[in-house]
Amino acid sequence: MNKVAKLASLTAGQWGMVTTAQAKVLGVSRLDLSRMERDGVIERLAQGVYRDAGVPSDGFEGIRVAWLSIDPKHTAEERLRKVPDDAVVCLESAAWMLGVGDFVPEPYRFSTPRRRQTQRPDLRLRTRRYPSRSVQIISGLPVTTFEQTVADLVEGGTDVSLIQDMLLEEFVRRSGKLDRKQLARLLAPLAKRHGFAPEDGKAMVAELMGPVDDRIGETLRDALQVLSERFEPLRNFMQNSPANINVDAIADALMQIPESTQLFVERVQSDKENPGTSGPVPADTSDGAHSEEPSTPEEGTAS
Repeated sequence: MNKVAKLASLTAGQWGMVTTAQAKVLGVSRLDLSRMERDGVIERLAQGVYRDAGVPSDGFEGIRVAWLSIDPKHTAEERLRKVPDDAVVCLESAAWMLGVGDFVPEPYRFSTPRRRQTQRPDLRLRTRRYPSRSVQIISGLPVTTFEQTVADLVEGGTDVSLIQDMLLEEFVRRSGKLDRKQLARLLAPLAKRHGFAPEDGKAMVAELMGPVDDRIGETLRDALQVLSERFEPLRNFMQNSPANINVDAIADALMQIPESTQLFVERVQSDKENPGTSGPVPADTSDGAHSEEPSTPEEGTAS
């Protein structure tokens, strides 16, 4: 098997990419890689990371390169078998991977179970091991779950309004289903620091979700009003419903109607693009309860 074929056997399983350290294990030297780059067989993406020139790039290329560089000797397949005992995308980078909120992925943020350092200016590492329940695979990378990402951002002092936007978008994406109990469990250790009773994660969730539920309730009522013109049961409900809608109950019923889901999504999108049309949303409803004290996990850089 020639050296190009050896690399191809590896790159096929990790987005067309290979590291210098992985190539060395296959008997392909740095000089060989330089020649392949010169001949247009591979492209250099970053120091020590190359991609098969025949494989197109995509929006996740940068964060995949960063992840590979944290442990360049082991293959993606080997590392994914170790999850969560490996680097996990977290914080703002995780929110970006999840597709919620107004976050950018750079600098790429990862948690590692053991302290690591890096020279890369676009990479931030912290030391933390997540339980398996808090990690999922997205586009081939280990990423913190939505609930874990929210808890991490709260711990790190992220602006509350940005987190509330995340919660609203996730509500829409899950058709009204948010795991508030899991979120409360994850926020419980932070409660005392943010001015709540010790371990009272439920109160933290209530404060975070208050403005979100208000926006959801208003939007649901608008959707119900439009739909009641077409559905007799909803017309009766609107005529007899109390002023305060039980958000979870109504959302669960309303989202069973395809037309209502589309109306709801369109209204939420309109709110985001024209923030004042449905009434102001407080940027921070904490009244001092949520300090913006940054978390103290170790951050550093990986070779």
